[in-house]
Amino acid sequence: MKISNLIITLLLILLIHSCNRSDGQIEIGQYSFGFPPEYEKIKKRGIDSDVATIENETIQIVTDYGYYSNSFNGYEKENEFLFLEEKGRHQIIQDTIFDHHLRRILIAEEPEKGQTGIYLKDLNSYNKSLNSWKALSMSVSGISKSDQEILIEIFRNGKPINSM
Repeated sequence: MKISNLIITLLLILLIHSCNRSDGQIEIGQYSFGFPPEYEKIKKRGIDSDVATIENETIQIVTDYGYYSNSFNGYEKENEFLFLEEKGRHQIIQDTIFDHHLRRILIAEEPEKGQTGIYLKDLNSYNKSLNSWKALSMSVSGISKSDQEILIEIFRNGKPINSM
């Protein structure tokens, strides 16, 4: 009897875990992204925001959803935003607006050395007392060019949950 109870318990745990990712989506705050099944979201302890990592065996993406998320501020040059040069690492920032959200994608020219990420800001979420908007930032560094291309595609296809 004890072995059958153990098997049933393990099957229930597996079922519950698989239900969280049945459609291949990972939700962070009010956004959803289609990560490959080998990626897992792991909640972390944050002070004033929801913090987590999304990781597989080789990549760890840090996420921060709240009013003080990193916005990857840069400067504009020829209709592209360029991240300020830091230790010789150049990044390109691409801004787009969709469904009342700002999407800012940070693309390291050398992903093995620089940072690749996304910043999503709900333009309808301004909090006057905090002087800020609710936003999500996700970033990773030290990845291959092919992993960067996959992540940029995932970032570009991320959507607010309420518009899905």
